[in-house]
Amino acid sequence: MLEYATHNHGRRWVLRGLVEDMTQCLFAWRRDEKGLPEPQRAFMEAKDSFELKEEEWEMIAEAEEADRQQRRSQGQA
Repeated sequence: MLEYATHNHGRRWVLRGLVEDMTQCLFAWRRDEKGLPEPQRAFMEAKDSFELKEEEWEMIAEAEEADRQQRRSQGQA
């Protein structure tokens, strides 16, 4: 799912950024801070990548369902 996030960056850069972001959030939570730190660029790119992949999967599922329905209607005609 990190396909789009790693397009312009290496996988190591993205994963390192995600771990760093999660670590900062965990420590902020442990310190009982009111808010979490601002997300890093790697986190935002990974998040966008996940969202794009989800949209892609939804479009594929919708297209497959439309194809199944079309085949069923052709079989009944």
